[in-house]
Amino acid sequence: GIFIVFPTGSISAQERRLVNETHLGIIIYVDYSNTAGPWDGTIDYPYQRLQDGIDHASSGDTVYVSCGTYHENIVIDKSIMLIGERSISTIIDGSYDEFVVNVIEDWVVIMNFTIRNSGGYIGNVGVKFNSNNNLIKNCIIYRTKTGIYLDNSSFNEIDNCTFHTNGGGVLLKTSDNNVIKGCSLSHNAIAIHFEHSTSNTISFSYLY
Repeated sequence: GIFIVFPTGSISAQERRLVNETHLGIIIYVDYSNTAGPWDGTIDYPYQRLQDGIDHASSGDTVYVSCGTYHENIVIDKSIMLIGERSISTIIDGSYDEFVVNVIEDWVVIMNFTIRNSGGYIGNVGVKFNSNNNLIKNCIIYRTKTGIYLDNSSFNEIDNCTFHTNGGGVLLKTSDNNVIKGCSLSHNAIAIHFEHSTSNTISFSYLY
């Protein structure tokens, strides 16, 4: 089932729990403009590639990403916060591959990115979650086959995200107890599609 409700506040208990669960470690920096190196993830010598920052992080760390366009297909396999400097100008471009971001660990936070250009085939996605208790917030997702795909993935929040010019905005398959709030979905072939999924909530979102 789907519940349509009006939000009671800007920051939910779920969001606070997600951030408290993950933001316990160090900050690792990524900046595409550091072409010459060295690369050690410090603010002075940030990694050039997103995946390098993720690979060198431990669960509980934050990977902070400076503005720029990152042509990558990243896998997040640990409980981290991935934070962009500014959503409109911190861009992850999937170069029309199968996925742009693939989240396979619980308790991941993704904030402040533009995510674009997955492949156009069935199963190609902007962000895929095969895990639980994640938060994606303040992101712009466009030119993907499916913007966000929750696959057997529950207790996640999609907050204040913009979806446009996708084949589908959000797909939930065998995924329960998720929240979509404060989102805008426009010019997608399908805005939100539920398949064998129950107890999901859409609040204060615009589909047009």
